Amino acid sequence: MSSYQMELQGDVLRLSFNRTVRADGDRLVVDALRSLEQMQERGQLQGGKLLKIDGPQSIAIAYALSHKLAHLYGAIAISDPKIGKPGYKTYIVTSSHSPDYQVGEMIETAEPHSERKSVKLVLCGSPHSGKSCLREGLKWQIMSRQNAPYPYAIAACPDGEPAGAQEIYGRDPQLARDIKQAYKGVLTQAYAQKVADAVGSVNGTLNIIDIGGIPSEENQLIVRKCTHAVILAGDDGEYSHQQRWAEWESYCVELGVPVIAKIHSDYNATSDRVDLESAVLTGVIHHLSRGEDVSDRPMIRALADLVVELTNLGSAQF
Repeated sequence: MSSYQMELQGDVLRLSFNRTVRADGDRLVVDALRSLEQMQERGQLQGGKLLKIDGPQSIAIAYALSHKLAHLYGAIAISDPKIGKPGYKTYIVTSSHSPDYQVGEMIETAEPHSERKSVKLVLCGSPHSGKSCLREGLKWQIMSRQNAPYPYAIAACPDGEPAGAQEIYGRDPQLARDIKQAYKGVLTQAYAQKVADAVGSVNGTLNIIDIGGIPSEENQLIVRKCTHAVILAGDDGEYSHQQRWAEWESYCVELGVPVIAKIHSDYNATSDRVDLESAVLTGVIHHLSRGEDVSDRPMIRALADLVVELTNLGSAQF
């Protein structure tokens, strides 16, 4: 079964991951090229003036598809959820052999991103509580659901872990640590403003923003652009997780961002606990460790239920 799918609709090539198949990047790029070749064999990709490409793709897939398709079409344009008119899809021309299109040109369309409302979910809480692990687990849990929106993850702090680092930990822990160290930096006002602008302009239905562990003035710029917050905190010796919850909840509420979940990250626990009795999801997630697949943990599943329901209800505040 192919891990990657595509379909031609008019002049738009729609891309998607097969949510029933979990695959690494090497298999994904092979399956993507095989799907493309099968479409060519069926006569579905015969070339033309312009091809627009829409949907999630890894860097490796993007390179492979561009190499194949640039020989068939006068110009290739890729959708970018961070630009254009809010709520509508805009494409950037990435290659062109035609005088009608210039590389970097934006093609705005009247096609909506989704009938769902946009949710921009910020993951916040104390340092070293496992936010990057939670981000990746939540992303993969949502991706496994056939009717859920595709989650767009943003690593919004220069001392955090870039997207994809969790998968690397499972194969080469030392390489992952080296990448994390190289990625480290200082959260300056200028960097925070750049991230805030990106979060504010992103048009995807479901966006997961992972910020640093300090409720700083710089992080305020980013959090203000979000619609909902999840707080993850452990007991760090100096403060209890309840104290961290209270600190971050006050921070988020003052910025006008409602908290939908408060999760205790207990590294030494052996199981999750999910409390659904209040309006805010609370409970425990156990042993968030780099490189482990946590996507099927009970707390991750409960959080995914809640987040997907928010997009269905269209309850995001703008």
